[in-house]
Amino acid sequence: MSSTILFTGHMVDRPGRALARFPASLENQVALRIAGELETARATDGFASAACGGDILFLEAMLARGGRVHIALPCAAGTFRKDCVDIVPGADWAARFDRLLKAAHSVEILGEEYASDNAVASECCNRVMVGLAERCAQAKGEEPLVIALWDGKPGDAMGGTHSAVQFCLQNGFSVRWMTDLSADTAAETRELRPMATGSSSAIRHGTWVDEAPQEICAVVFADAVGYRRLREREIPKFVRHYLSCAMHSLQTHAIAPLVKNTWGDGLYLVFETVREAGLFAIDFRDRIVSTDWSKLGFGCTLNVRIGAHAGPLYRIYDPIFGQWSYVGAHVTRTARLEPSTDVGKVFASLPFVALAAAERVTDFTCQPVGRRQLVKDAGEITVFELARATNH
Repeated sequence: MSSTILFTGHMVDRPGRALARFPASLENQVALRIAGELETARATDGFASAACGGDILFLEAMLARGGRVHIALPCAAGTFRKDCVDIVPGADWAARFDRLLKAAHSVEILGEEYASDNAVASECCNRVMVGLAERCAQAKGEEPLVIALWDGKPGDAMGGTHSAVQFCLQNGFSVRWMTDLSADTAAETRELRPMATGSSSAIRHGTWVDEAPQEICAVVFADAVGYRRLREREIPKFVRHYLSCAMHSLQTHAIAPLVKNTWGDGLYLVFETVREAGLFAIDFRDRIVSTDWSKLGFGCTLNVRIGAHAGPLYRIYDPIFGQWSYVGAHVTRTARLEPSTDVGKVFASLPFVALAAAERVTDFTCQPVGRRQLVKDAGEITVFELARATNH
């Protein structure tokens, strides 16, 4: 059994829930079952979000056995606490949540806010947790074990337990299903088989109907270093060469970005997957770095900085360009990361790297760089350097 555990499970029922799924009366039974699963697995590291119900019971069980807990939240702790923890009047879930955050070995906040419909942000958080567990397990030479507390039914939106289970199964992760909440089975643990794509419950605030839909996308910003030193007559030739390198990188890997934009020395691209974004960024960087600019007649040596990030983006129609585009806080975060990147490097955020691990991407490696301060007072984040895998 793996000592690295990823947990996904239902929240305790909200007051007034039409059909009971995880009634408070089952809390002690589920807590004991989770503790038993962790003992069997000899768990040392546990990854989960921290919603009331299964998540908190899992994290508490991990701490009780002396393990390390790693928490990921899709939004700021205060917002998450209000929407997903403190939902049962008179219960102590909020206080337990606060204690867990203080005791956690690591806490990752993936964004300050989420959309009025939190389904995509929750889905992204689930996938990031899979990747974080995978990286932790890899460092120990093992595979992570996914434990799911699930009622066996699809819900009404992506981002919940069923959706997380499906993602894990589709990406080759072992999943053990605790059937305690399933009315059709006895309380036991089963190995899961892939099921039809489904979803699970999500929060929808009153403004969600007025918002554009969201998608989990990867974003790349690139900036030419030395562009400002170019003489006026060198600029057209530079732009042609610079953009040709970008075009050839896309063509080499048969990648069609969802969005692409340029402004002289800058590039902005949105990709459907982190794999596509990473392949493009590394290939483009290599082409720019390996160019002998003096042989091309330039009076200075040029280079590039590239930042890569991933998260939920709004898909909107841009009437100026007459095409679909993507906007949101995670686009801004990528733009703030690029200037903090070392010259000649591709730096990626932790969510980008975790999604690559969750999706079993092997085309490039992700080596830790450390903490970097983002420009314009955008905070400090953990960054990684992307490099081409030696076996590709």
